[in-house]
Amino acid sequence: MSNEEENEMDLNNDGKTTKLEMDISTTRFKNRRRMAWLAMWSMVATTVIMMTDFIDIERLKAIDNVIEMYYIAMASVVGAYMGFTTWASKS
Repeated sequence: MSNEEENEMDLNNDGKTTKLEMDISTTRFKNRRRMAWLAMWSMVATTVIMMTDFIDIERLKAIDNVIEMYYIAMASVVGAYMGFTTWASKS
């Protein structure tokens, strides 16, 4: 682990990285990654369910705007995770 990574994990800026600080840092990134994966898989599952015969076409037409907003929101979560992760790794 480089000094730069240790400085990011030092949450109270005392110059020492404790095990608790490392656990908090890794848990935070792990939870963000899980949230992005959940958002992506929920979009896939929604698409698969809509392609089956479980939902009538008239119902899909009725909730068309809601489904569009759902996809925009979930894609935003995935995109934000990817963007901020890339940005954080470059700085």
